[in-house]
Amino acid sequence: MYAVYKKQDEAFANDGGGPVWARDNAILEKTVTKRYICSSYEEFWSRYSKMSDDERHHYEIIRGPCHLYFDVEYTYKKEDDVKEKFGDVSCELFDFINATKKMCMDCEFANTFDLFMLDSSDATKFSKHLIFKMYMNDTPVMFKSNAECSTLLSLVRQDWDDKYKIVDDTVYTKNRLFRLIGKF
Repeated sequence: MYAVYKKQDEAFANDGGGPVWARDNAILEKTVTKRYICSSYEEFWSRYSKMSDDERHHYEIIRGPCHLYFDVEYTYKKEDDVKEKFGDVSCELFDFINATKKMCMDCEFANTFDLFMLDSSDATKFSKHLIFKMYMNDTPVMFKSNAECSTLLSLVRQDWDDKYKIVDDTVYTKNRLFRLIGKF
């Protein structure tokens, strides 16, 4: 199945319990509109992987079980030495990743991790999406919703004196659009 809808609600009503994707139509229609796609992971990837770079303006809509994810951003100020600040932010990010792993293991929530880092940093902004695929004794661990990811972020911040200001805590809303790998 691969069906495209103009409205998110229409896609949700016709998704058959499967994933729903969003697509920016800005390049095609010169306006900032979205289209919503109902499709299996296999069918969607089959089409997406064949698209040219300028057609890859797609997102997965997170509305149910999900992996732990974080949006890490820092906008450089004019007075920042970008190389120096990038190093500072990278060190803070590394500390944050380790603090998150420690929190999960201390709570016996997970004992192994795969970390995926999607980078869209440029000269003006440090920007990464971190996706933690976690396992407890080789069994995948998923959060019931992205709201649970937000709760874990709060715990990590609380345990580390609210140090991690580079992690955006506004990305855990209902039906969050999450940029796909290969989106430029």
